Amino acid sequence: MTTSVESAHALDALFRPASVAVVGVSTSPTSPGARTFANLVRHFEGEVFGVNPAEPEIEGRRLAASLTAIGRPPDLVVIATPSESVLDVLTEAGGLGVRAAIVLSAGFAEAGEEGRRRQRLLVETARKYGMALIGPNSMGVISKPSSLFATFTNAVQVANAGGRVAVVGQSGGMAAIIYTICLAHGVGVDHLVALGNESATTLGDVVEWMMRPESGVDAVLGFVESLSGWDQLAKAARMAAESQKVIAFCRAGRSLQGAAAAGSHIGAVAGDEKVLADLAAAGGIVAAATLDDLLDIAKARHVARPMRGRRVGVVTASGGAGSLFADLMVSAGLELPELSPELQKKVFDVIPWFGSATNPVDTTAFIQSRPEEFCEVAEILAESDEVDAVMVFLGTLDPIAPRLVRSLTEIAERNPAVPVVVTWGGGSKRFKEDLWRAGVATFDDPNRAVRALVGLAPARYVAAVPDPAVVSAPSFDLPPTQPAEGESTVTLNEHEVRGLLEAAGLPVPAGALAADADEAVAIAAGIEGETVLKLIAPGLEHKSDIGGVVVGVSGADEVRSQAERLFALGRELGVAVDGVLVEQRVPAGIELVCGARRDRVAGPVAVVGLGGVLTEIIGEMAVRAAPLTHADAMDALGQLFAGRLLDHHRGIGADAAGAVADLLVRLGGLVAANDRLVELECNPVIVSEAGVLICDGLAVVGEDPVTSDGSSRGGSHQ
Repeated sequence: MTTSVESAHALDALFRPASVAVVGVSTSPTSPGARTFANLVRHFEGEVFGVNPAEPEIEGRRLAASLTAIGRPPDLVVIATPSESVLDVLTEAGGLGVRAAIVLSAGFAEAGEEGRRRQRLLVETARKYGMALIGPNSMGVISKPSSLFATFTNAVQVANAGGRVAVVGQSGGMAAIIYTICLAHGVGVDHLVALGNESATTLGDVVEWMMRPESGVDAVLGFVESLSGWDQLAKAARMAAESQKVIAFCRAGRSLQGAAAAGSHIGAVAGDEKVLADLAAAGGIVAAATLDDLLDIAKARHVARPMRGRRVGVVTASGGAGSLFADLMVSAGLELPELSPELQKKVFDVIPWFGSATNPVDTTAFIQSRPEEFCEVAEILAESDEVDAVMVFLGTLDPIAPRLVRSLTEIAERNPAVPVVVTWGGGSKRFKEDLWRAGVATFDDPNRAVRALVGLAPARYVAAVPDPAVVSAPSFDLPPTQPAEGESTVTLNEHEVRGLLEAAGLPVPAGALAADADEAVAIAAGIEGETVLKLIAPGLEHKSDIGGVVVGVSGADEVRSQAERLFALGRELGVAVDGVLVEQRVPAGIELVCGARRDRVAGPVAVVGLGGVLTEIIGEMAVRAAPLTHADAMDALGQLFAGRLLDHHRGIGADAAGAVADLLVRLGGLVAANDRLVELECNPVIVSEAGVLICDGLAVVGEDPVTSDGSSRGGSHQ
């Protein structure tokens, strides 16, 4: 679904219907259709219609023979018929003007080629009529504010007072588990969406709707396998950042399977998991490693206001605990600012002289005899305007626990804009529960406490929407290609890639392709300094591994000798040699890989990392959605060791990082602007006193690798 005013109205019909029809209400009380119908009859305050052409009534409620027979179109239709009849029902609904549908039925993209064909037809029909479509193979939808329980899950039996949390899952079973865990811990949930096969309406569509101010949602918790509908997700993340909301996903299926393609380094290292993790982080989406992370974020936001920034002050009576928190904070991307001299003096007015007033603050063991003054230190930090949250660490302190609970509660009440989070290792459970009831988030484990803080903190960085004028890139005619049988793409050789780069005005060393040794000598004569000779032939993406690259060649005799050797190597390998590329040797410097590709889920992405032989050895890369801005590219570099090298390496220009960022912006723009350009990798890009030069390249040309079954996903998701 493309997010627009029209699609937003369709999602309004999904979450705020005045009337609902269930098609496929079975006489079997345990069937999905019958259970969903019963849940709606029991809970929904609007009109509920049942449809079954073979049964006039069930348990005293009259059923219609068809949607048309109801007499007026319902806002929402739930379909629980056999898979072969779902299309007819959806078509009837669309023709009547129904704006939203949930398909519970299975037997589509998860069930082979025929199922994929059926699902494609569902998508076409939903798009034709502008309908929101959840499923097929969905467990259903809950919208507590609308008293809507359009689902067959047993989770509806758990009491739910409602709250400003939404749970979204590409696995209905896991979504239901998160939903019930939240309720069991006192966190009310307004919405539950089981996306199923996610055929037309995507994760991004749903989350974007949740981020609208009128949705009433402050936190979206998701269990996902892919970040489908990335454009909408990115927009939702920006909306979340602007309104101090949070989107947190626990993702399954984290692997690099199927990522490497056409011998590319960026495909092997920046695989599915890396792409999705980096895009989520750059978009301001919190990555939760476990269901506990999701729960902790929900619980913390249930009792505390969002943080204004990412600065945290830590107060502890244990130096070891302070060191642990420092490590955890830095790892989580939170800030541990050094306290000003004035603030440190205020702290030392309270704690013993042998304590530490830096951050973390170590009060020493005086907490045992002066618990209120220990808590006073936390309040000094909270009132200082130098931190955005205060983390307090407590140990086994049952004898003074009531005094600590009272003091910490009062501090939190007096400083609502600065969340106070407590990690209480050991001690009695009842005191921790007292703090929770008082609105102070309290955890047993430091790591869980820090992860909860991440859910309260604003996004570290949220990628802006690129200005087309800034990131414009030429759209040019790519060379004609003929993929091998069964393939959809062709890998261009380095000389062809060089031509693309030159056409785009990107920096490459002086040079040209020689058809024989004589021409190689002539080309080298026109190049200042030493040259590099490379054998160009189909299938030789990594030429240096087979001796196909010679570096530091000078003088006509040596050029001729090495060119003849390379031509002979081509004959020995039995490949069709295109020629020998003769290029100016670039001075030694920092080697990077910069590139862009079309990700099967996220669309065009730009990638940067250490290059040359270190690309896969180090495996450190940053990924951003393309087209991207200069600020996006600089942020990506700032996350890498490669970025620090650029800032501190001798012999390169002061704005080397800026020049690399410019190159990354242009590469991302090239792939985004040229549909047939599937991947463009520049490796190495050498940054030296000569500037930034692309010294080797690989390009994949062909069809955009998107799914063709009308499905974002498949498999069993109930």
